[in-house]
Amino acid sequence: MAEQRIPVEIWSNSPVMPSYVNALVLAAGVAESLTIPTWADFILMSPNNALAEVYVRVGATATVPAADTTDGTSSFRGQTFMRVDARTGISVISPNAGILTYALYKAP
Repeated sequence: MAEQRIPVEIWSNSPVMPSYVNALVLAAGVAESLTIPTWADFILMSPNNALAEVYVRVGATATVPAADTTDGTSSFRGQTFMRVDARTGISVISPNAGILTYALYKAP
């Protein structure tokens, strides 16, 4: 069988294995703050299956949306890989209990 190669588009856009990882054991409906070192530029969030929804808020306490919010202050459903700023607090919350691991990376 011929050796398969990873396409360049995937290889160049894939983060390397992390060397700095934190874990939070989230209780349902309880917001927690992420610890972001000053050197970190990117975060890779990886919730376990129980955390189907993780909401994030920058600069304020995260909440699980329960009604329309149309003034720009809602928490957003967390993406897996995002740029971060350690000077701004980051809060996470989930309607379910579970484990959230997050890796931090420095920009090249």
